[in-house]
This record gives sequence, structure tokens and C-alpha cells, in this order.
Amino acid sequence: MIIEKVVFQADALLVNLDVEELTPTEVVILHHAYIQNKPIMGVGLRIWEPVIEEMLSNRINDLERAVNHIRTHYTLISGALNISPVVTR
Repeated sequence: MIIEKVVFQADALLVNLDVEELTPTEVVILHHAYIQNKPIMGVGLRIWEPVIEEMLSNRINDLERAVNHIRTHYTLISGALNISPVVTR
């Protein structure tokens, strides 16, 4: 399954908790990340059902703080020291 391969290659997962509902695909991705012991960071303030809340490794209030958290804690895991998501020419 392609979702398993994508999650396997990821260092961490970031999920928007402020949406009305998660799609079935998003739930499957969360489940695969959880069973592979991948860190799952939730961004937002909405409280979900206990199963989803249990999957979260960390909850961060806003996207900017989440990106800073990922850059600080996960870029060394992937072996890159100076990674920027912005492409410059």
C-alpha cells in the first residue's frame, strides 16, 4: 500500500486538528504512523475523540510553532543540517 511506504519514509507527521472532520485517508495515515511509532504532531486547539488524541505525540497551538519544532527536533534525524522548505533561485 502506498500510504504505508510514504509513512515509513517520513520522520514525523503533522496533522491539522482544526478541521471539521478527518477524511478516511487521513485516519489511515494517522493509524499507520502510530503503529510505526512515528511522532504525530497535532496543530490546533480542537479536541478529538480519545482514539485520535491517543495517537498524538505532541499538540502545538499554531503552524509556525509546529514548523519551528520540526526544524529543531527532526531535521538532524534525516541527516540534513540546513534544510529550508523555501526554494530560492
